[in-house]
Amino acid sequence: MAEQNDNTAALDTRPRVFFKSISFQNGTKINFGNNDIVVFVGGNNAGKSQILKDLKAQLKGATQDIKILQNINIKKYGSFETLSEFLENSSFTKKEPFQISYSGLGYSFGYMHDTMQYEWAREDNIGSLASFFCRHIQTENRIKDSNNSVSFDAIHEAPSNPVQYLYKDTAAEKRVSSYFQKAFDKELIVYKTGGSKIPLLVGERINSKEGEEATDSSYAERLLAQTEELEQQGDGMRSFASVILQTLADPIPSILLLDEPEAFLHPPQAKILGRLLAKKRPRDAQLFIATHSVDILMGLLEAAPENLHIIRLNRDSDKYAVELNKDKAEEIMRTPFLRHSKILSGLFYKRVIVCEAEADCLFYQIILENMGVAGISDTLFIPAGGKDKLYKLASILRTLHIPVDVIADLDILNDGGGTFEKTIKTLGNEQAWTKIAPLWNSVKSAIEGQRSLKTAEEVEQDIQSALKKLKNKKASFPADIDKEIRAALKNSSPWGYTKTAGIGAIPRGEARQDWQKLQKACARINLWLVPVGELESFCPASEGHGSDWVHNVLEKDLSAKEFDEARQFIAFVWDNRPDDLN
Repeated sequence: MAEQNDNTAALDTRPRVFFKSISFQNGTKINFGNNDIVVFVGGNNAGKSQILKDLKAQLKGATQDIKILQNINIKKYGSFETLSEFLENSSFTKKEPFQISYSGLGYSFGYMHDTMQYEWAREDNIGSLASFFCRHIQTENRIKDSNNSVSFDAIHEAPSNPVQYLYKDTAAEKRVSSYFQKAFDKELIVYKTGGSKIPLLVGERINSKEGEEATDSSYAERLLAQTEELEQQGDGMRSFASVILQTLADPIPSILLLDEPEAFLHPPQAKILGRLLAKKRPRDAQLFIATHSVDILMGLLEAAPENLHIIRLNRDSDKYAVELNKDKAEEIMRTPFLRHSKILSGLFYKRVIVCEAEADCLFYQIILENMGVAGISDTLFIPAGGKDKLYKLASILRTLHIPVDVIADLDILNDGGGTFEKTIKTLGNEQAWTKIAPLWNSVKSAIEGQRSLKTAEEVEQDIQSALKKLKNKKASFPADIDKEIRAALKNSSPWGYTKTAGIGAIPRGEARQDWQKLQKACARINLWLVPVGELESFCPASEGHGSDWVHNVLEKDLSAKEFDEARQFIAFVWDNRPDDLN
């Protein structure tokens, strides 16, 4: 008798096979339900595609081909009698005196009598039956899987490819066509009067006239006049069609292994595909995906957060596989700033550097590229949208064991009991904060203990002096006057002055020594405090603020001496050299 299904959806009487759990060599074990979607993410060469091959190898019993996974447990539903009956009803069956063979969509195998019963009784694999229960959709076949098919005897033969399946099953054809239409606003139509071939057409489906059959030449001529063969379309359209044909048309496979579904797709189509895979795959079917695409991931998260496993792989970590906590995933989707940030993109990189703003990310990345450092393509810079959000992004990334650096302007020290403390505890721990807190108190008190740099009256005079330089009040506000006013406002308070003067605002002596200790303690947990105060102070001669400042800087020679301090600082971050800091 079949084992009772532990999922909420009742399993029907047909035989099924599922993965119950997988274990990695570091001891991480992940359990799965019968209807789960499992997404493997990570940087290049992390082993995402190999895991799909490992799963297929386990089902086949080819354990010598398993490279990454350590233990893989499967579970089966259905008796041998149920299996035999189902195979005969859904396959092209050929019975010979000593052997019976089955062929159909993506499978073809034969057994000596009683051999199949022995194979079905195994606990850890199903041998040749793997091709019946499991479909592995690989990237190298992505475009060709939707090519024109050869004709077949639809009355007596089982379809051997998805196009033949749609030819035989009109309901499946219309269902798959509706999925295709969501992405390309065109229908996918099986052409049934193509002689020796069965093409898929792209365009608008037409209705037959009164007394006209779909096989009539008049109907065929009108249909061909307003459609085109899919095989003649772009790679993205053909790839999308191939994926939905292989995963959403045929309800028989209970395990789908899909490698890089985003191949050849533009981001909007990738996101649509992610949603379709989550919502429309066959009932009681597990889906395992290896992907590099944040758009596929977003589509899956939008459609199936409850039964979605996101597993990050990292060859360089002592914890090779880490699953994104479902509560964290839900937090990302329900929090606008997290959902629209680049945090999910961080899952596909070996290192992430979080900065306060987009301008900071752009500047540091350009400086590194200009320095010719190696490995920058595996590093992602993420803007947090303010220092108060730095620790929130870092917290989620660290739960996945992604190496994270945080770069913050010096005035983060102005909010020690809030943002600064939370950032320290996120990147380090309670003990790190206990060590850093006294140093922070010393530096903060020293900065705030200085006399006011300018009185309110003096600041007003500076602003008025700047405004008197306006020559045409109907024109755009001049950048040089804007800069002068900003400087006047900054210099009106100790922390405003610190943003401009950097560590020059910290009195020499004990306070400066405590700053150096604080700076190094923060750097050891990958929090890097901008020594010049803020981004723009690396090159104060450039006009503008934020993105405007960066664009002005890009017009300069980045190898010039005026960028020495910026190069030195980002080199410390890149090489993680806190002990080299002054």
